[in-house]
Amino acid sequence: METKKLKWYGGKQIKTMIFAGLLFFVSTCMVANSTNSSVPVIANLYGWDASMMSMMVGIGLLIAVIFAIFFGRLIVRFGMKPVVFGALILGALSSLVYGLTSNFSLFLVCTVINAIACAGYQIVGVTTLINTWFPRTKGIVLGWVTMGIILSDVAWIGGVAKLMVSIGVKPVFIAMSVFMVLVALFGLIFIKNTPEEDKTYPDGDQSGMEDLEKTLKAFKEYQSPYTIGKTFKTKQAWQIIIGWGLLWLCAICYISQEVSRFMSIGYPLEFGQSIMGIAGIFGLIGSWLFGFLDQKLGTKKASTIYAIWFFLMMIFALLHSVSVVFCYISAFGISCCAGGICNLIPSMTGTIFGRWDFPAANSVINPCTFAMCAIGIFIGALLSSRLGFMVTYIIIMVLTVIAFIIIRCTKDEMIGRKLEL
Repeated sequence: METKKLKWYGGKQIKTMIFAGLLFFVSTCMVANSTNSSVPVIANLYGWDASMMSMMVGIGLLIAVIFAIFFGRLIVRFGMKPVVFGALILGALSSLVYGLTSNFSLFLVCTVINAIACAGYQIVGVTTLINTWFPRTKGIVLGWVTMGIILSDVAWIGGVAKLMVSIGVKPVFIAMSVFMVLVALFGLIFIKNTPEEDKTYPDGDQSGMEDLEKTLKAFKEYQSPYTIGKTFKTKQAWQIIIGWGLLWLCAICYISQEVSRFMSIGYPLEFGQSIMGIAGIFGLIGSWLFGFLDQKLGTKKASTIYAIWFFLMMIFALLHSVSVVFCYISAFGISCCAGGICNLIPSMTGTIFGRWDFPAANSVINPCTFAMCAIGIFIGALLSSRLGFMVTYIIIMVLTVIAFIIIRCTKDEMIGRKLEL
């Protein structure tokens, strides 16, 4: 059946997409945005070392990679739902202590736990949910649900950061903890591991409804051959980890130092912050656009366009000091990329390994690409401080070319289980 005829937007599908969007929203709030916005406020409140606090975020993300593999294997054995629920509750408790504690050591521990919890409900949890429910329409669906990442940026920067100053840090994180518990309960009550459990079919394809019970039984009993060891021995897994991981690394490497770059060429802090705020809109556009291209052209072609687009934006970044116009073009263009790369990585994993073997392969691949993202933060700070921004941008462009070559050499043929029962 043609993809365009599939009713992926039915009521049960929309419910699942809303939950997925909420998971992306929460994870970005608690790991990325809470770091950028709350760390300075909390550091000033208690007189703590802000640099040490920020460093622990990076360390926490790297530790989370190990736990993501662990959570991924739990999903393979027990399903997505209990793992996501447990991780959300862990994240809610950690968020509560994070906002209430005045003990520096305990705060640092909570920073790491926040990242570990995110590994369960976002890095491997939500990606498994989408690829299980939408194996053929995952491109456009990921384009919609990853908007939760960008909406988090807009909400946190536009409102929550100001609330922390006006009403204090503690009420904000109490509210965030309650919100996470509500999301967890919503998932526990209304969301199913597979569409078959919800008496519907993947992508809303009604043609196979008579086989629902048989497929559900087979899905629960299926043991994927893609163990951690076998996944690491699979060439396509490494192509995704390195090729698509480099694209994520390059985007984060640039974005994490964007405000500092503008300040280095004479623009005030407020200029960079205002650009970052407006860029969120372009992130939303990019999230949908690359999801659309993924669905229409395939993940490989969409990723090729992504790499070319990102490279062109980096050329404009080299011209920042020439005109402020280039500052806007590169900032908005790369924000589109930031909105798209989170779609393309799980989508490519789904394309290669298919619905049946996605949870097992994703439990290894997504944590490794996430590690590339975390490394990008360190590389951006290190290279820009040691070599300057121009050299850093040239290195990013070289890495983008390497990623482009790997993507073009990747065969987008499914090697996982192909037959539905």
